[in-house]
Amino acid sequence: MSLEVWLPGVAESLGRVGDAGCSNVRFCGVDAVWTFEHLLAEASVAEIWTFFPDPWHKARHNKRRLVNAENAHLMASRLVPGGVWRLATDWADYAEQMESVLGAEGLLSGGPVERWEERPVTKFERKGLAKDREIADFAYRRVT
Repeated sequence: MSLEVWLPGVAESLGRVGDAGCSNVRFCGVDAVWTFEHLLAEASVAEIWTFFPDPWHKARHNKRRLVNAENAHLMASRLVPGGVWRLATDWADYAEQMESVLGAEGLLSGGPVERWEERPVTKFERKGLAKDREIADFAYRRVT
């Protein structure tokens, strides 16, 4: 399942899925936090991928970031024991926040990792690399 609220992102992804001939992909044009709160049961998800979430790079907007303590606990609770949350960002301060927040979540264990070979290259990753930003990858596993 792919969660995306940005309509052009949904349209592009649908086009790529169609070009690839896939028929087993589902898209939801809804907020990820709402979906995890209302549609997914605890311990029901094997993997979560959060690649290049909106960095809300202005300090006054940091509170809007997806990866915060409350959301980290929610997402972790939806992972099956042993399930993995993979993340990537090109914003250094967001990478620091991700590592701090996720490292403090008692249901998770993990940290920075090498780039996952199967992680798709996104438009946001290409933009970050074009601006010489370093890409930070993380993987956290549900421990209990």
